[in-house]
Amino acid sequence: MDKSKKKLTPKIAEEFAKQKLNEIKPKEDADFDLVHAEGVVRTALLLSEGKKVDKELIAIASWLHDIGKTIEEGSHAENSISILEKENFEISEKLRDCILNHGTNGKPNCEEARIINIADKASIIDRDMLKVIKNYTLNKNKVDRKEDLQFVKKLANGGADLLESY
Repeated sequence: MDKSKKKLTPKIAEEFAKQKLNEIKPKEDADFDLVHAEGVVRTALLLSEGKKVDKELIAIASWLHDIGKTIEEGSHAENSISILEKENFEISEKLRDCILNHGTNGKPNCEEARIINIADKASIIDRDMLKVIKNYTLNKNKVDRKEDLQFVKKLANGGADLLESY
């Protein structure tokens, strides 16, 4: 990496993400994205337990994956990279992979990016419940795992449907 580039650490990424995400308007959107980023960090680190992956990279990418929403929602992943480049931060290929492929249609190349891709969606699940799912459900055979995850989807969708009518 270029010596003139600024090094990212989880703490620097957290502070930078909080600063950038607080620029989002309306404030309710900023609040959501801040809580979401924190949830992605916790979820991704939980999912990475027991795996030989770069946990520091996971934390950094989890904090920074949505900062591009300060520019535009639609292409926010690309905008996140642009913001980091403009700020002269080091961006490894793995960090780029994590940020660019965190979305629903992402096709992650490295394991860290795969974890963030999952965490971006799974962060909506309570951390304690996610621990149970990870430790109990994900260790089952494919048929039983699918049944358990269908139940989780049913609960999540049911909760969202009830909130919609609230």
